[in-house]
Amino acid sequence: MIEYITPFLSATMEVLRTMANTESKPGRPTKRSPQPAEGIISAVIDLTGGTKGSISITFTEECIVSIVNGMLGESYTGMNDDIQDAVGELVNMISGSARRELSEAGFVFQSGIPRCITGEGHAIEHFTEGTLIAIPFKTDHGLFYVEACFESQEYFDKTKKAQENAALKESNSSLVSIKLQSFIGEKQPEFQAYFLKPNSQIMKPSFFLIPEYVAPTKGNEQCNFTALEVNVCPETFFASNNVNFFKYGKNTSHPLLEDAELKNAIVPTLAEMKEKGITIPKSMYSVGRSVDNAILSYNLAMRTSECLYKFDPKRFGLELAKIGEYALKAALLSKLIKSIDREKEFLKLAHSTYRKSLGTVSGEEFFRRCFRLVALSIYLESYAAAKEETGAMVKYFQMHHDEITPEEAPRIKRYLQWVEKIYTEKEQFSITKHQDRDNYRFFNFE
Repeated sequence: MIEYITPFLSATMEVLRTMANTESKPGRPTKRSPQPAEGIISAVIDLTGGTKGSISITFTEECIVSIVNGMLGESYTGMNDDIQDAVGELVNMISGSARRELSEAGFVFQSGIPRCITGEGHAIEHFTEGTLIAIPFKTDHGLFYVEACFESQEYFDKTKKAQENAALKESNSSLVSIKLQSFIGEKQPEFQAYFLKPNSQIMKPSFFLIPEYVAPTKGNEQCNFTALEVNVCPETFFASNNVNFFKYGKNTSHPLLEDAELKNAIVPTLAEMKEKGITIPKSMYSVGRSVDNAILSYNLAMRTSECLYKFDPKRFGLELAKIGEYALKAALLSKLIKSIDREKEFLKLAHSTYRKSLGTVSGEEFFRRCFRLVALSIYLESYAAAKEETGAMVKYFQMHHDEITPEEAPRIKRYLQWVEKIYTEKEQFSITKHQDRDNYRFFNFE
């Protein structure tokens, strides 16, 4: 189970350092039974995948007030609604960072919506009754605690084996379909979403280190999963590759939409979409989704992220990186149908958003985004920009190498090595002109 937990600990330290300028030091992990929380507020996030579990973070009042003041530039002296919202967003960021690292090691998890619990001695309900590991963290302004609870390794091995066997036995079984219900809109319609089964598609890292669909395995020729990765609400056009946006419990207000002003900002009207000539065909919700409709779904997801970021850049700073990744996936699909000009447009969008986000991150995430910037510049034959971005990467390393943790060091070294490699191989990545197809870009992110 330690291979699941370690990325969450390193992500916790990195997110607090990056977002709140707060250094934290973990204590000794211990196994324990559930007991009342040792702080004033906790956030819990559920995880599903090959196994299931949950991660919680509990803060003392002094500690979380200091962290949120560092994040938001405020001078709060006690608990309030802003602090509660920030705790949920922190655990979301930590989960996202840790899951990216886990996916590189072959462990793919989906996360739920953070749940916040407040009050002295409150109870933390974990997603499973597996082994509970507790880790105390020390900061200059007090303590916080991380708890991790996962099913046993035996459960994980059995589940993974069962999924692999099912994928081999069934024909056209690359995807698991589920029904989702939108949490926004008047009718709150149901629609389809899909999960990829293990060993049913062949993926490889692209030039930008984004997983790229190559081919299905035998008996799984059903579809290109990249085309189905984004879910789209047919009524509101709200879109995301995080299925948990649409799985919040009935009769429960969604955390994103508790603020009426935010709801108005992120829910586009049907009239707006019609003015842009956008319609959502039934094929959008089937395994027969076309590449053109898949690109449309990524555009809608980028529009959603854009709305969130513009509403509150501090609270939704991660949406910039999401726009960059959505744009890269849309570029891969454009390349698939040889729409080179449209591919180039998405790559330029990815470059501009990653560049805009560079000042909001530090540590390993800074190197990851710098690497993508360099790769994008080389691919787009903008060698002056690539040189400038490489210089920023080297300068940052020289100024902050003492802050790099032992866990981060080998991954950062790989990013630097990859930059060197793409410089030596740049000749094979020149872009050729090709007649463009329909242009789906209907938003302006400046």
